[in-house]
Amino acid sequence: MPGKCGLDCSYTCHCDAADCIDVTGCSGSCQEGWSGPTCTKENVALRKTTYQSSYYPKFTHVAVLAVNGDRRAGGGGFCIITGVNQPYTWWEVDLGRDYYIHKLDIYFRTDYTGHRNGVYIYSSTEANQTNTGHLCGATTINSPDIITVTCDHTARYITLYRNTSNIIGGSIMDFCEVEVYICDPGTFGDDCSQFCYCRSGPCNYTTGECAGGCKPNWAGTKCDGCDSSHYGVLCRKQCSSRHCDETTNISSCDVHGSCDNGCAPGWKGTDCLEKCSDGQYGKVCEKSCVQRNCLDRSSSCDHVTGECAGGCNRGYRSVDCTESCSVGTYSYNCNTSCDGRHCSGNQDCDKFFGNCTQGCLSGWELTDCVVRCRDGRYGPGCKFSCSERHCKGDSTSCDADQGTCLNGCQPGWKNQSCSVACATGTYGPDCRLSCSQRHCQDEGASCDHINGSCGGPCQGDWKEIDCTGCTGAYGLGCSSSCSDRHCKPDDAPCDHLTGSCGGPCDAGWQGDTCTDKCDSGKYGDNCAMFCAIRNCINKDVCPRADGECIDGCVSRFEGLDCLRAQAVTGNSDSAIIALAVIAGVLLVLLIIVTSLFIWYIKHHGTKSDFYQQEMRKTNTNPPSPPTDPSAVEYEIVDRQDGGHNSPRAFSSQQVDTSHSANYGNSSTSRDQMGAQPRHSESGCGYVNAGQTNEYEKLDLSNPPQNDYDRITGV
Repeated sequence: MPGKCGLDCSYTCHCDAADCIDVTGCSGSCQEGWSGPTCTKENVALRKTTYQSSYYPKFTHVAVLAVNGDRRAGGGGFCIITGVNQPYTWWEVDLGRDYYIHKLDIYFRTDYTGHRNGVYIYSSTEANQTNTGHLCGATTINSPDIITVTCDHTARYITLYRNTSNIIGGSIMDFCEVEVYICDPGTFGDDCSQFCYCRSGPCNYTTGECAGGCKPNWAGTKCDGCDSSHYGVLCRKQCSSRHCDETTNISSCDVHGSCDNGCAPGWKGTDCLEKCSDGQYGKVCEKSCVQRNCLDRSSSCDHVTGECAGGCNRGYRSVDCTESCSVGTYSYNCNTSCDGRHCSGNQDCDKFFGNCTQGCLSGWELTDCVVRCRDGRYGPGCKFSCSERHCKGDSTSCDADQGTCLNGCQPGWKNQSCSVACATGTYGPDCRLSCSQRHCQDEGASCDHINGSCGGPCQGDWKEIDCTGCTGAYGLGCSSSCSDRHCKPDDAPCDHLTGSCGGPCDAGWQGDTCTDKCDSGKYGDNCAMFCAIRNCINKDVCPRADGECIDGCVSRFEGLDCLRAQAVTGNSDSAIIALAVIAGVLLVLLIIVTSLFIWYIKHHGTKSDFYQQEMRKTNTNPPSPPTDPSAVEYEIVDRQDGGHNSPRAFSSQQVDTSHSANYGNSSTSRDQMGAQPRHSESGCGYVNAGQTNEYEKLDLSNPPQNDYDRITGV
């Protein structure tokens, strides 16, 4: 039907009739007010009623310029502009009825960007809401020339609002076009390009959901996809009609009918409904009938299997005779096994006739390598003779594989079968000797590969048939034995002139011939260790070989030469330090206690003698007024000791010290103290006897404690 498209022609084309395709809709330019890939997105703001809060001088009645369908934005003549010096400005379009607004576009002037900052976009069901309603979004100075705003709100009015708060340039607005979009019934999506096939009524143009279910052959909440049994344009094809490769699982069926694992052999196309072309067959029709290896070249070619009805030629197998024989098989249809052969390498064999491509393993012969070597022969293809070897001992028989000489080779021969002569320049047992090391008088003499013979005399003192020196000896007249040296390697060379080991010596020996013992005070390899650095109990004994400490190691060292420190854990060190600290503290305490005890005994005995003498004098010549000498003694001793209340009297009687308690602080006390006898003849009594009275030196301006400190020195 002209101008209609889609299922049952239920959709209207919003484009020229020539561009309307009956199945998919528009494919060309859209009618005014419509856009999108299929011309299904409508601008509902086009030529609707508009308002604005104020006008720029000489630009009145320009509000409609924002909905006239002209998107030109290069100058003010195509755009609206509001008044100046306004606290706020607004522009509004009336869509005529309520729509669910998903998105809208705003086209700003491209020649001036200052007024696009701080524009707020609102949607509302009521007119003149200015800066109220549902806020869809806002712009900044960095907003692009065309901004897309998502509202997702049901509204009739779209309002753009701007004020002067924190905005450079005031509240003027100028923009060129506002387009508000909805989808044509039956379509949905951001560009309205998706179709929904609801059973009753259109789908939600934003989400695509169908409220009343789907039309036949359609499925999903949006009814935009075929059900599991159908596919293709308008879901008209059945999935069961396809030829999918379902060897692993049943293929799904999308809107295009694509098979998950591709087509079954012999079929091609997106939905696998097309046969392979003539001359082709198999999976994705990639095989050619002419490349088969049929025994009967005229065999027909099935488009699915490519089967050769008469079987395969030599070296090939499979239904279509395109596979080469696998490893270990050969001949027609690969029906003969290579397992009984003894081919070298990885057991491959010629796929046509079974020949060993890399020859036979050692010990086998003939072209298919199935016969063991015979008649005293050995090696690959049995081409070597046992009697031709040069073994030590019997050479008449040998193993068929390698012909190995069990006792080694005769001098001048090498390899395990002793069939290869020494290379030029070498000779002797295992070809270890070099012809260049001989000392032939004729420097160009030949070199027998067996004994290295010069075929003539030797130079100077050199001897032997190969002119290489003495056997097991060295030095003038071969007088020194090589076995007397102390070379570290057991097989060290022995120069027939110098006897040099040509390498290191055993421990305790030195020199080129390793016959000199280490110098006194040294030991070890190369005599590099000094006896003096050991930690031996007896350092005077130092064997030259290994430096062993004969009498053992000093404390905390171990090893043969006592150079290795014993392992000491951190806890042990801490314990030793702690014990040392405790021992030190105890020692100091012991000294203090002992000193105090001696002082106590000394002064206790002195005061007792003084007290007894004073008591006898008192009894015979009592003073007037009576004075208790023990009280004076007590006060002086007590203040020197630094305590007011420590009883120091040594009489069992109660001592009255009230009259002398302030000796250190009053002149009366000093006078009374000066009146007391010193008793110098007894060597005891007052503690300052025989000295200048320290009490007389007191500074009465100081507090008592300071005077006390001066006396006692505390």
